Amino acid sequence: MRTIILCLIAFCSAAISAQEQDYLAIMLESDITNEINYPPGTEFFLFDDSGNLVASNENLTRPFSIKERHVLIVTPTYKEDTDRFVLTSGTIEMKSPKRHQQQGEKANHTVYKDDDKGVITAKKEYFESEIPGTKNLLLVFDNELVFRYFDGQARAWYQGDELPVEGNYLVALPSKVAKISYNPDNGEVWWVFETTP
Repeated sequence: MRTIILCLIAFCSAAISAQEQDYLAIMLESDITNEINYPPGTEFFLFDDSGNLVASNENLTRPFSIKERHVLIVTPTYKEDTDRFVLTSGTIEMKSPKRHQQQGEKANHTVYKDDDKGVITAKKEYFESEIPGTKNLLLVFDNELVFRYFDGQARAWYQGDELPVEGNYLVALPSKVAKISYNPDNGEVWWVFETTP
């Protein structure tokens, strides 16, 4: 009986803390305003029309107004694939649930470090290329690395900060080196992460 009560208390504590986290809100503007919401913990990446990373769940601290073409890639926690939005107007922001918001209270965000599980996975998204017969690629790794290949140019971001991409295609992270291989002709992609001394 004591075990059941402890489990119930732990479950209630986890549910309360999950409700206090900010959630992603996308306000679409057209003839009527629509709002799409995603639960706390949802990863997202907002790119401008040139493929530059503009905002992500790591660095969006105030509402971002969209007035020209942007691509928003959302990775909800409740499913395996991504949602892709092409936005030309509207706003994205992180909102706090109103019933839990208190005057003067600051949001408490936890940043999880790479726990080196041995396996790093990625979600892939392919886009049309301006170069005939090729594909553009966006990789979102579960260790907070984002890699994109658009029209012959490779770029990478780690925890919201842009990193240099060397050769075909090496990205130096704080404790690892990502080696990414991508063939834009057929979309084949491989990667490996090697620990640096």
